Amino acid sequence: MIPDIAQLRSLRWRMTRVLLWFSIGSIVGGTAIVLLSQEGWADAIGWQFAIWGGIDLVFALMGVRQCSRAKQGLLDDLAEAESLRKSLRFNGGLNWLWVALGTVLIAWGAATASTTLVGHGIGVLLQGGFLFFFDRLFLRKLSRLLDPPGQLERV
Repeated sequence: MIPDIAQLRSLRWRMTRVLLWFSIGSIVGGTAIVLLSQEGWADAIGWQFAIWGGIDLVFALMGVRQCSRAKQGLLDDLAEAESLRKSLRFNGGLNWLWVALGTVLIAWGAATASTTLVGHGIGVLLQGGFLFFFDRLFLRKLSRLLDPPGQLERV
């Protein structure tokens, strides 16, 4: 069974829009926190949000560029979808690292009474946590489109 290319394209656009809006929100929110914060831990969270938002924005803009290209052939779209699935799987592993790193920073900051480290840990944990669920959600949806139930395993 051939996947529905229109659904694959729609999913890619939805994924790109979610990441785009999240990145903009992170940049704006992080910048506001940095400008308005009176505490080191809040300033650290703001910096984490702004930096992660900037990185996410780069990936979102790459997604916009890919999605807005002229419609390709079926094989090109399927190859891009498979490449995206591989990226989401890889990122899923990295997201465990970000969540663990955020947790370690919080624990280290608590052990050393460094509120700034705790703030950085919270920022990393929140941003990595978002990506953890974002990547898993879209990987699941993409895999459902590429490998619908009842389809024989590809060899």
